[in-house]
Amino acid sequence: MGNTAYAILQEIDKCMKCRGCQVACQRAQGLGNVSGNAQSVQFDDPTVIKAQKSNDGPPFVRYSCWHCNAPTCATACPLYAIKKASNGAVYVDRAVCNPADAKCVAAGRPCAGKCHRGGYPKVGTADPGLKAYKCDMCYSRTGGPACVETCPAKALSYGTMTEINAKKAGYKYIVGDSNDGHMFWASNKPFNPPTTDPYIEDHISPMLGRLMNAPVSKALVLPTLLFGGIYALYRRRLELAGAPEEAI
Repeated sequence: MGNTAYAILQEIDKCMKCRGCQVACQRAQGLGNVSGNAQSVQFDDPTVIKAQKSNDGPPFVRYSCWHCNAPTCATACPLYAIKKASNGAVYVDRAVCNPADAKCVAAGRPCAGKCHRGGYPKVGTADPGLKAYKCDMCYSRTGGPACVETCPAKALSYGTMTEINAKKAGYKYIVGDSNDGHMFWASNKPFNPPTTDPYIEDHISPMLGRLMNAPVSKALVLPTLLFGGIYALYRRRLELAGAPEEAI
């Protein structure tokens, strides 16, 4: 690949949410132990396909690293374990990454909380020694990204920035900055940019919405369930920041 810059494009209108890309990503990164089963799909996978409607209908948007030209996660890492490859990919150097290192612990594992776009590196919480992991665009894999190769709907494309820019040019709605990233999304219908935590959007927000619209007869259980939702949100934020849990 040399010094040629590459990028990934999701043509959202083609996506069927089969989640084959998520499983392919797990396999490519060897993350079977993270999710407990290499075939399962977890909320903290490096690649997540998220429905943007409460009824689990389209559009289905791919959440993953934007592969920024100046990644804030790399700047935040005290061990300099997150790097930018010559082909545009942002990846974790697992020979350097060590979440149990004193510098990383003292800094609160900052890589997981510094991404403002939603593709933050994931750091193990059950196992403090687990290496950080994220979408790395399969930068060292022969044949390119596993997610692109696997997609049966051909909703994902991988190519040079010139090729990707030409392919997305025919769409009405486009997300991604050619000057500051190597991941793009395109559709002929409006969609929300993938900039938030899909776990919160898929689970916590819909639950709270349903509770707020619940019949009066369920009012007695609302405070308890509402507290549970807020506490789950609180715990999730702690996980992302790598902070120790405090009593509330």
